[in-house]
Amino acid sequence: MKKVFVFLFVFSAFQMMGFSQIKGDKVEVLWNSKWYPSTVLEVKGSTWKIHYDGYGDTFDEWVDQDRIRTTYKKGDKIQVSSSSVWYKATILEVSGSKYKIHYDGWADSWDEWVTTDRMKK
Repeated sequence: MKKVFVFLFVFSAFQMMGFSQIKGDKVEVLWNSKWYPSTVLEVKGSTWKIHYDGYGDTFDEWVDQDRIRTTYKKGDKIQVSSSSVWYKATILEVSGSKYKIHYDGWADSWDEWVTTDRMKK
């Protein structure tokens, strides 16, 4: 029972920090000062084995949380920080590294373009 509690606590902590990637998730991985589209192959604790999309298996590697970030797409349900409060939102459009979002339950006039530093799943 104690092991189950510890696992759930650690798992929940990673989810709250945005590190809830699972096998098959699309992410971006930092390598040599550039972010590369990648796919999660395995998860062990706070490290992820990733495959760089479009590259051979020889480039697969284990990375930790400072080199991995979640990717987002049109239609994703997310949360967006505004004035230190997290609001539920939906991604309407994607343009490069910016995302046009609609705050759920708010008028379209509040729609705005944001970057990932204000977003979480």
